Amino acid sequence: MARFFWIFAFVVLGCGSDVAQTAFRPSVSPPFDCEPASEPVTLPSEPALGGGDSLSTSPLIGDTYGAGLGPGIALVARDGFRLYQNDELVAEDTASLVPKFVPLTFLPGDNVVSVVVSSRDRAPALLVHIDELERPYLSDAAWKVTTAPDGDFRSPGYDASGWDDAVDHGAGCEPAPGFVPGSGAHWIGTPDENARTAVFRLAIRIAPTGFGAATTGGEGTAPVLARDAEELALLLEDDAPGVILVPEGHLDFRRPVSEALIENACPLACDDGSGKITYVALSDLQTCDEPTRPIPRDERHLTLRSNKTVVGLGRGATLQGTWLSITDAENVILRNIAIYDVNPEIIEAGDGVGIERASRIWLDHVTFRWIGDGFVDVTDVMGQASDITLSWIHFDGNSEFACAEHHPRANEISGASVTIHHSFYDHVTGRAPLANRAPARVHLFNNLVSDNPDYAVGAACGAEILLEESLFESVSFPTLRRDCPDDASLGKIFAPEGSNEYDASTGSHQLSGADSPEPRDMVVPPAYDYVLDDALDARDTVRDRAGAGAHWGLPFALDRRF
Repeated sequence: MARFFWIFAFVVLGCGSDVAQTAFRPSVSPPFDCEPASEPVTLPSEPALGGGDSLSTSPLIGDTYGAGLGPGIALVARDGFRLYQNDELVAEDTASLVPKFVPLTFLPGDNVVSVVVSSRDRAPALLVHIDELERPYLSDAAWKVTTAPDGDFRSPGYDASGWDDAVDHGAGCEPAPGFVPGSGAHWIGTPDENARTAVFRLAIRIAPTGFGAATTGGEGTAPVLARDAEELALLLEDDAPGVILVPEGHLDFRRPVSEALIENACPLACDDGSGKITYVALSDLQTCDEPTRPIPRDERHLTLRSNKTVVGLGRGATLQGTWLSITDAENVILRNIAIYDVNPEIIEAGDGVGIERASRIWLDHVTFRWIGDGFVDVTDVMGQASDITLSWIHFDGNSEFACAEHHPRANEISGASVTIHHSFYDHVTGRAPLANRAPARVHLFNNLVSDNPDYAVGAACGAEILLEESLFESVSFPTLRRDCPDDASLGKIFAPEGSNEYDASTGSHQLSGADSPEPRDMVVPPAYDYVLDDALDARDTVRDRAGAGAHWGLPFALDRRF
């Protein structure tokens, strides 16, 4: 959609496959033959159509779930087919109308799904449902088709603009069990009814929007599978560019009990009248008025180097007890990862991800829970941390160790340019997010903040925030603007009129400790293109799709060792 801003008079535009995929479906072309073929088809032998290709053994192909239960490609061809993801042959079959599902992880960057379909006595047709973390891609007229391919159509760099639009046959016939239940995919075919072989193709780009749009990670390098926690640690800290694949499921990074460090933490009573005590790690300059309590801490602190893409496979990788730092680095992607159990009993005892003096960083579909300090902290001076995007993040603040069981340090951004969109701030106290210190510029859109007993979006001491199409549920103060003890500059927030939604249990906006109208401060608008969803869509879409594995994310739990 396009949106005009009254103060800035600039236009937000969207482009790419997302727009094409969400367009209206054209009228269908009846009739459609649902009868199975009388005998198996012979697939073409020409190398240009995949003759002689061997099935891929890529680690991107999984085997732990079925259709509709995780990312992948479900396909039903009316006749025989070869299915490619980029240059890899991931499935083929000569039977008619037999569903096939390939559990598949898509890497950031350009992805192409292409299908060679052959028939004995009728024009080829197929039904495809692609599940990706952010959204499904369904077969319809947005697909391209040709009966005479030339060149390597499987390559993402191939130009298919001269191909025909696929013919949309509508629902056609119901696929047999094994396809994605309830899929809205349409049967598609070729305009040439005399054809007996056709190639269908859809290009999908998985890339950041916003300040971090130029982030490419280790794109162009061969993916390497980290088989265990030790191997992953070595790959993360290697200086060479790389694409690192993390196995679906659990990796434990905690140090052995015998190697745990003792933190003499200061007890701090919660101010909610509950009598609950939390514990704070002390810096070298801090003292405690009460006797400290010795608490073991067993996290492993790892540094993620430049030009890296780190992707959890399938329904996501869950990393226990690891604190990742991206410091003095650039061009890093972290995707489909859950980070949890970093000293949750001790405040100020390790972040989930800490970003400092870094640029071109993209965190996408990441879950954080049970973290001692910030889920994601971006810290810098003089704006050296820049061009960062956080998208589809689940900041899960449910914590039995925190006051009121709400995590108090979700997301702080200091002096950096950051875009945060389609993210879920869930049971946190404040900092959803907090931006402080000029020249911080933060763009927030299509986020959901739910059950926050303090402020949500905070701007302090000269930081600027543009807040759009976000939803606030049961939040005491949706926005807060204030200065800092050492800086009298107020933070600035611009919330376009009618853009954001506040439910009946959400309180007033705050300016320097007093109630205020929705903020309309002058801020510098972002110069990039982006697409806005309606704020009310966040209630379901962000809950459903944010975090590692999206709605297929694997469960994880604490196992206390002390």
